[in-house]
Amino acid sequence: MAFIVKHAPAKVNLMLHITGKLDNGYHNMQSVFFFIDHLCDFLMFDTERSFDEQAVDSDNSVYHAYSFLKDRYRSEIPLVNLTKNIPVSAGLGGGSSDAACFLYTVLHDVWSISINEIIDIAKDSHALGMDVPVFMHKLIYRSNLFFLDNGVGKFSEILMLPEMEPIFILIVNDGKTKLNTKSVFNRFVNEETKHMPTLDMMYIIDNLQHCQNSLQETAIKMKPCIEGILNDIDSSGAIFSRISGSGSSCFGVYDSMQSLATAEYILKGRYPIVVSNCIHHST
Repeated sequence: MAFIVKHAPAKVNLMLHITGKLDNGYHNMQSVFFFIDHLCDFLMFDTERSFDEQAVDSDNSVYHAYSFLKDRYRSEIPLVNLTKNIPVSAGLGGGSSDAACFLYTVLHDVWSISINEIIDIAKDSHALGMDVPVFMHKLIYRSNLFFLDNGVGKFSEILMLPEMEPIFILIVNDGKTKLNTKSVFNRFVNEETKHMPTLDMMYIIDNLQHCQNSLQETAIKMKPCIEGILNDIDSSGAIFSRISGSGSSCFGVYDSMQSLATAEYILKGRYPIVVSNCIHHST
């Protein structure tokens, strides 16, 4: 048997700034993505067996990615087994990461498709979810920090971020609170967004503390317990805290590795999922 094992990392949105809504229902947004390689799902491909449509839930993002490729190619698509570790409906992009990992592995590792063709395919992968092209970007360019502008997933508007000072971050999830992304966006109502200006990328990088997540207030209204998690992060010594994506996961940013370690020790006594990381630009 020939097996290929790949990891599909989680992401954190360090900021998320909604600037308007398009006629197709998607929102224009700007966001800074950071990928967390040690919080990940695993996909194991068996290249000697074919994809089993009956064995995968048709609502699963991997099934959608399979259908996406099946509609475009006649080549054999391998069997895959997915092991979930990223909390679902938690603002960490698990479904999008799984879909991107499936696409990239089949295209690159199994079929040996040229990188230029993979880039072209990535441009259309927003049909699977607006975050999927960003995850594809991470896999293609092997970097962990990206800026998404006008976030309907257009590949040309995803930029690898320049070098920056380290950021000490702690991700916290209570293991039980779930928020459906579509529901949060549907609940998000802000007439002012149609007039919100876009922000300069370098301004965002230099002023992350003063940015925001436009969906945070809506997420707290839908799941009030999120506010308590944010308060606990603030009380642990964070410079600032906010939700990732549409929630329910939260994170705090700290001023040193020591303060990060202290906060991790404190919060691991209260929450089942606490993951620390040091963010810096890497290629």
